[in-house]
Amino acid sequence: MEPIAAIAGIRDVARADERDLFHALRGDEAVLACLDEGRWRALAEASLRTFSAPLLYARLRQRRGLGRVPDPVVARLARMRAWSASRWSVSVAQVEELGAALGAEQLPCLVLKGAHLGLRYPVPGSRATGDIDLLVHSDHVSAAHRVLQGLGYLSEGGERLGGEHRHLAPLHRRGSLPVELHRTLARRAEPTPWADAVWARAEPWGGGGPALGMETHDALLYACKHLGAHHAFNTPNALAALADVALLVEEPLDPDVIAARADAWGIRAAVALCLRLAALLLGARTDTVARAVDVPGTDEMAPRAVWMMMHVGGSGATRHLQLATAPTLVPPHARSGIRDGPLLRSAWAYGRQAALPPLGDLRLDRPGLSGPAAYLGYPLHWARLGWRHAGLLRLADPRVRAEIRADKAARQQSLRRFLRGSA
Repeated sequence: MEPIAAIAGIRDVARADERDLFHALRGDEAVLACLDEGRWRALAEASLRTFSAPLLYARLRQRRGLGRVPDPVVARLARMRAWSASRWSVSVAQVEELGAALGAEQLPCLVLKGAHLGLRYPVPGSRATGDIDLLVHSDHVSAAHRVLQGLGYLSEGGERLGGEHRHLAPLHRRGSLPVELHRTLARRAEPTPWADAVWARAEPWGGGGPALGMETHDALLYACKHLGAHHAFNTPNALAALADVALLVEEPLDPDVIAARADAWGIRAAVALCLRLAALLLGARTDTVARAVDVPGTDEMAPRAVWMMMHVGGSGATRHLQLATAPTLVPPHARSGIRDGPLLRSAWAYGRQAALPPLGDLRLDRPGLSGPAAYLGYPLHWARLGWRHAGLLRLADPRVRAEIRADKAARQQSLRRFLRGSA
């Protein structure tokens, strides 16, 4: 296999499955034609681990490339895309309900991130989303929280209306996606004179109802701000967020507007790096906009950002999309996304929501496995995934864990220095 330099200079992606995944997302036909079944299976597992399975299926289908993919891999990806599309339909109806309820109380709300940008993807469900992010004016947070409680939403960890965090603890309701109620687009004590302009430029949300969505230039900048400035690429759904950037640069954009607002928001470095990664990893045509926000050192930082994107832990809110790390979520633990309740009921909900879907994947891999035998084989299958993805036995050595932490901290520190000012 050619080095990762073949996709424009990223040399820090050591795993073959990750390199193959990037080639598949980019649509590099010469490479995809050479993949055997084992490599297709490995890149499919990488897509599950990085929340990009629905996007991968949609891109292969759009390019009529599913014919070369082995049937078990197509079945696995198709199921995840169908599940994501079903989840997306729930999200659309939920945002419409939330917008109407808040609007009735004269509380405008702005739909953020996946719940907003998922509308722009040509194939429904391409954009994996684990929750709904809504922004309200900071002095409306308490009133908006009461409206959501009236709709049946319960706080995961109390109201948490104080502090400097940009959103409240997730709000849950049976049969609905979690909701994060944001009080600001900024992080901690960052000055926000630019945020008022975002509200002024807001447009009607395309899914229906009175909810609002960001204007296209603002949506691109906030996608870069959240992925790069807020998280320094250390977030489980980084590839999904990067796909938003790649999607938005296909829209008519004014590079001078992007540059001026990036400077006003203090995120020029984050925007430059996100655009570079969207081009390298997803094949986005970013040249025109990227030239307007050019920052020295972007190419040097790109490999470190890729490493961070591909070496992050799981997320409870989106556990269905990251099956390979689902068993790290303990049923009664808050990260499982399961509200307080009897231990046995929580354990059953965990098994149904996090454990049984991978069991279906095992049956796709081993069609002859059925009935009770499948459950007996499942721990062995899980051990194989653990060995492949995490090197669990190696992690038992404290020296190995210390080396991993030190390596990650060094990469984070260098990225943070580069992104300084991207608050």
